[in-house]
Amino acid sequence: MALESAKQITALIDATRLKVRDRLLFPDYETLTAAGAVSVILPVTLLNTTAGAMAITLANAEEGQVKIIYMQTDNGAATLTPVNLSNGTTVTFDDVNDAWVGIFLGGSWRSIVATATVA
Repeated sequence: MALESAKQITALIDATRLKVRDRLLFPDYETLTAAGAVSVILPVTLLNTTAGAMAITLANAEEGQVKIIYMQTDNGAATLTPVNLSNGTTVTFDDVNDAWVGIFLGGSWRSIVATATVA
């Protein structure tokens, strides 16, 4: 169903919450090619380790925030160390297509699904 007016769009937005009725698209994302911090502003991070292994970090976020991290190119492992991870201390991306989806709840990141290694 396509939205036909600003009134319909406004009806879907409740203060700072968005209700999705069809599909969820993420047109903005970042690509990391070196060690550093993963964005908590952008919902998707692509990992490109063509320069070799890298260490990355993930800060705490807003309650209910979802983060998707996906290894796109592999020439070494990418090791993610979130400030707070409820079921471990690191997430390691070893191969192309390794992924991790997490949600920030109760003061820590919680894994929803992962093909990357959570340890």
